Order: sequence, then C-alpha cells, then structure tokens
Amino acid sequence: MNKFIIIFTLIILSGFFNKAEAFCNPFNYIHFMETSSKNSNEYIQVKDTLDRMISAYESRNTISFMKYVSDDYTHDEDVLETGIRNSFYRYSFIRINYVINNVISDSNGKYSVSINFTKQLEDRTKGKITSKSGTSELILKIENDSLKLYSMRRQHLF
Repeated sequence: MNKFIIIFTLIILSGFFNKAEAFCNPFNYIHFMETSSKNSNEYIQVKDTLDRMISAYESRNTISFMKYVSDDYTHDEDVLETGIRNSFYRYSFIRINYVINNVISDSNGKYSVSINFTKQLEDRTKGKITSKSGTSELILKIENDSLKLYSMRRQHLF
C-alpha cells in the first residue's frame, strides 16, 4: 500500500514539474486536462499510437510493431527488431500498463512523450513473472499522416 501511495504521489508531482518546465520551453506543452481541441486531438493521436504499438508488442507481432517505427529511427532499427524478437522468444507473457505524463510537440511534427510504465513479463523457461517499472521518453514523428517511433530515451519501453 505504501508503495502505491509513493508511486501515485510521484505521478502527480511529475505532472506539476513537467508543466513548470514546459512554461519556459519553446515547445507546445500538451496535457490531457487542457481544453483546446487541437491539443486534445494531438493527445488522443499520441495515446492511440502508443496503444496500438503496445498492443502489437503484447501480442508478439513483430511485423505489426515495426510498422510504428520510423524509417529515420535514430538508433539502429535492426537492433531494436532483434531485441524485440528476443523478448518474444524469452517471455511467454508480456503486459505493459502506462500513464502519459505529458506530451510536448514541436513545429517539425515531432512529439516528445513522457510516460510512466509497468511491464510484467513471464519467463518462458522458469515460469516466473517479473515486474519492471520506470519512466521512458519516446519521440514520435509524423510520417504519412501517422505517428511513428523516432527515438527512445531513458529506460527503453521496448
């Protein structure tokens, strides 16, 4: 129970700090509580893209997942795909729950998305379920009228 209270408090506080940081930032800060239709549409588009990526990842569908990775992915795309395939081989069950902390857009069609996540994995050989929590920052880029993963920072979600 104490762990839940601490995590919940950190999530709430990170929202306040992120809003304060965005005040001095030339990027457009998007928060799901804002009323602007443009901002809420962007938030919905980001959330929809993340939901589809995570769904493809949880269902262990590499081809579907890689459709959400940009051709300009800043890290090695082959390393990402190999890592994902290794995860699919190693774990028989993958579940990701996440909360979007904030979304910041720039004028070049990129969105910086900060999320808190919990990832549950069942090891195929041991049958043991492990849980990993953390914060990740994903950069999504508009390509062909859809958002695609351009970069990952901090703890990698995938």
